[in-house]
Amino acid sequence: MEAIIGFLIVVFIIWLIRAASRQSDDARAFRFSEIEPDPTGTPVTIRTKIRGVSHRNLDGTGRQKIIRNRCHEGDALLLLREPDNPLDRNAIQIRRIVCKQNKRVPGEQLGYVSRELAEELAPRLDSGTAMFAKITALTGDVTGTQKRSVGVNIEIQEYEPVPVAALPRDDQVARRISPSPAKASARRLRAGSRT
Repeated sequence: MEAIIGFLIVVFIIWLIRAASRQSDDARAFRFSEIEPDPTGTPVTIRTKIRGVSHRNLDGTGRQKIIRNRCHEGDALLLLREPDNPLDRNAIQIRRIVCKQNKRVPGEQLGYVSRELAEELAPRLDSGTAMFAKITALTGDVTGTQKRSVGVNIEIQEYEPVPVAALPRDDQVARRISPSPAKASARRLRAGSRT
């Protein structure tokens, strides 16, 4: 009996550690459905895969670990230009959008848009077009049992142009991906707080 109780305690501790590693730094994934719709009409939609998912980020974090532990179907992603990339002047990063301290901010990098697609999209991003994406599927070895990479299928949506001067500011990105006051009020009411 003591062995069974000890085993259950160990399993519970392992579960707690894995749950904590999935959502560290008080961040949660931002759902694509929380992005405000494009007021100019139906956005352009592109389906593709994230490239470079098996590489490490500059800070040393493994993209595969981020994808396995923190990414889910429907999560929102942000496309950010990286014009100073020495390998591709049209490079476009794909980053998670996370909620930290009630703000939506760019999160960890998952990879890049393909070189061919980046060549087409980079000029539009540079001219002020906003692009977001959502994860449509995680493919490959999602559980990590087969020692193979996990792939990420995404759907990119292109939104109306915004002033280029507003793009570098993080608060502009946060405002664009923040829910409307009506949605925020409805969410607070569902949560039980009336502020």
